[in-house]
Amino acid sequence: MIRFNLVPKEERGKSQRSVDWRRMGLIVAASVTLIVVAFGVFNSILIGMYSARIEAMAPDMRELRRQEGQLRTLRSENREVQQEVNVARDFLGDEANRNMIGILRGIAEVTPPGVWMTQIFFSPDQSVSANGYTSNPDDLSAFLEALKGLPQVTMVELPSIHAVGEGAARSQAFSLRIELGGDPS
Repeated sequence: MIRFNLVPKEERGKSQRSVDWRRMGLIVAASVTLIVVAFGVFNSILIGMYSARIEAMAPDMRELRRQEGQLRTLRSENREVQQEVNVARDFLGDEANRNMIGILRGIAEVTPPGVWMTQIFFSPDQSVSANGYTSNPDDLSAFLEALKGLPQVTMVELPSIHAVGEGAARSQAFSLRIELGGDPS
């Protein structure tokens, strides 16, 4: 059998047990550096992927924020409407208020299409003052006669009427006063 000596001449006879610490330190340092670099590369790839996803989702996020703002507004408006409903329930519980609503219904039922009521004021002295517009004086006359026919109305007067606008847009602004005292039903 042929045997070859693979150990170089200068290394022959030296102890096999001694450790080359410089060489070991270099290997450890290179390994740690390689691990840190690999970790950094991996994290930068992840950051790039997540940045791309975030940029792709940005329009959706803006839309969600806009819808969230709308939802807050709607909730606020809903609370306001609920408060108004509660006030209306309390308001309708009073007999005098139910009578007033009956009067308003009566006025609404007899108001012809050519007459527009812009303001209605109830006074504690059982009278109603109203302002409005009409494009046809005949409609206003019919309205006044219909008001006189309501059971709760005792008197209707027209304190003022005057022309507003010119040409085809000409109309009459009016004020009227209604005295109440009859049956509110």
